[in-house]
Amino acid sequence: MKLRLRSALTATCAALACATMSVPVASAQLSSQSSLPSLSSSQATESGEAATTGTLGNADIRTLPSGRTFLVVKPQNYDPAQTYPVILAFGGWNVTPERMMRDTRIDGAAPDAVVIYPAGIDNAWAGAPYAATSINQDVAFIRTIIDDAASHYSGNADEVYAVGHSNGGGMAAALACHAPELVDGIATVSGAFYDPTVQGCKSAAVPALLIHDTADGVISYEGGVRHDAPYQGVEKVFASFGTRNTCDMSTLTERVEGPATVVTPAGCLAPTQLLRISGYGHGWPAVPPASATVATFFNSL
Repeated sequence: MKLRLRSALTATCAALACATMSVPVASAQLSSQSSLPSLSSSQATESGEAATTGTLGNADIRTLPSGRTFLVVKPQNYDPAQTYPVILAFGGWNVTPERMMRDTRIDGAAPDAVVIYPAGIDNAWAGAPYAATSINQDVAFIRTIIDDAASHYSGNADEVYAVGHSNGGGMAAALACHAPELVDGIATVSGAFYDPTVQGCKSAAVPALLIHDTADGVISYEGGVRHDAPYQGVEKVFASFGTRNTCDMSTLTERVEGPATVVTPAGCLAPTQLLRISGYGHGWPAVPPASATVATFFNSL
């Protein structure tokens, strides 16, 4: 994929207001003023009927017949005669699509993509112990979103990427694990890799970038137990991606880039990287700017 990134990635932090982007998940919750409707897990099943559209700033609010919703930001200089890559951006637990859009501005970092911010049931994604949906239900929702993007926004269903924060990072990883045919690359930031999201994976290779703070106090770098459910550490998930991507995990290159260390295994069929950072805890990193870093990774595929 070749996205037109916002010029001068070294200045991306200023362009994307990165000073406000490191947001702890506990404070990254919108109030009840969210403009997207809520619904119960009993309404999670998708159908083939048409979605309806509202607006929120520069984003369209798409509502499926099931009641499930997502925000869509069209590419800059949108031309319906062209086709565009699709980026799915999943927020963490209790983080609405509006908040995910406002705090990350993935659409600003990748202005030549159709960027979609889906809403989980009760703002949660499958695999986590607090989620009301199954992985199959959320995967079906994502399939419907991709079809809708292709039908209404000139999205290329063969060029789909997923990024997520915390519980949303777990959802991005779950797509690569359980529905790799849907995504051409994924990225996670402080991913919450509860066991169901990353176990029983299909063997297909999917490019992956995993970003995690070594001092994350919410989702530990090493893994642990949260909400009485085990979750895997990022290095274990990185190794799992490495195996599926046919990497030589015994040969790792570490490259220091400012406050980050990029870990890359040798011989991968699909690009596989771990980005170790410090200083942001469970927030969305400003240095290196996570949105630009993710867009650059997707652009390289």
